[in-house]
Amino acid sequence: MAQLNPGLGLVGIGKQTAKGTPAASPTFGHGLYSGTLPHVERDVQIDEVTSGAAGDTSAFLASIIGASDYECPAYFGSAGLYLLAALGADAVTGAGPTYTHVITLALPRPYFTLWGSLSGIIQSLQDCKLDQLELTWKANEPLHFKPTWKGGALTMPATYVPGTAESGDSRWTPVGGTFQIDVVGSTLAAVLLTQGDIKINNNVDTPLCSGSITPADILEDKQQVTISLSALVSDLGMWKEALTGTPTGTAPTSVVAYGSFSVQFVNGTNTLTLACTNCPFVVDFPAVDAKNANREITLTAQPTIASGGSTILTATVVNSVATY
Repeated sequence: MAQLNPGLGLVGIGKQTAKGTPAASPTFGHGLYSGTLPHVERDVQIDEVTSGAAGDTSAFLASIIGASDYECPAYFGSAGLYLLAALGADAVTGAGPTYTHVITLALPRPYFTLWGSLSGIIQSLQDCKLDQLELTWKANEPLHFKPTWKGGALTMPATYVPGTAESGDSRWTPVGGTFQIDVVGSTLAAVLLTQGDIKINNNVDTPLCSGSITPADILEDKQQVTISLSALVSDLGMWKEALTGTPTGTAPTSVVAYGSFSVQFVNGTNTLTLACTNCPFVVDFPAVDAKNANREITLTAQPTIASGGSTILTATVVNSVATY
């Protein structure tokens, strides 16, 4: 008998022009590290009614909601589309083959159609929005994207044909990148980062209305961004600056001090830069251990929109894609 082979799973993504108008085919398609392809989750509940029997007697279908949650490489082309889904606005300048996409926070965020191909079965979800996007890297491993989607109606098309199939080395790694932080202020300086995690949470809701078991809409709520950066250090200067507000401080500050960071990944002419300018950093005081010296500190923050600004995080992508 034929065997299910999870190693042959593929995902596709395409931006819709409007709610209820699914994309005709994936703009980009690629493989995954792990996770679940686009599918629907059925919520079947027991109707808790008493009866003459010594057990439950009926159930009902409460909802059918589209979902997908996977981990994939940050490919040159689709990375911009994922970041657009997470943030909402893309301002494009330049000319081919190097277009510059400055992607920032805006409402409403676009709807997307997702495709999944596994073991000869193709599934497609329309009217999807990105609930979360997590970006992680460690040492010189490739940059990982972890998107979590919520969506609407499911179909099973006959074909899966992406406009661009991404694979191989067309993705970013930390090699050749630039990693900068200012714990308090905006004068960025190079740091020795060992790993990082940036999570964009759009708190997507899927309201249900009477008469339909699929969501009435896919709605984003207030955006929250959290970051965690681990740096190799030779002293406790960053910890002291975060605590006191200045590198020479001697007492904890009673006000919130905001810092900034910028991380850039480079591969040829393709670059991906992620930057925040309003980060209230908390720097963990390192533990001591006589046998295992720890020379790393971890900086965490939940950045906010700066006074007069309009975005928490700015993503700048330079690639050969003219428009998303």
